[in-house]
Amino acid sequence: MSVKENLIRAKALIDTPEKWGKDFYYEQDGCLCVVGALGKAMGISASGGQFCDSLVRALNAELPESAPIRNHLPAFNDHPDTTHADIMALFDRAIAAAE
Repeated sequence: MSVKENLIRAKALIDTPEKWGKDFYYEQDGCLCVVGALGKAMGISASGGQFCDSLVRALNAELPESAPIRNHLPAFNDHPDTTHADIMALFDRAIAAAE
């Protein structure tokens, strides 16, 4: 699968606020963080600590200038001011850039 296809799959895994979470990588109470969604979309176990670098890079490239730490996707996901809408917009920008 292409980067774009995997980004679309990962976004679908957290497409509602109830499916998305902060402060953990992989499923907790049925929720995923951004990096957990990337791993699950790729079929990679969180326990292995392996995530697709190309997908993380694609999202990092689209982080807003206001991100708490540039090029650090988990910090953006977990920041208290980051909303589900921010995460969906991030995916939209990365998907558009991957075309």
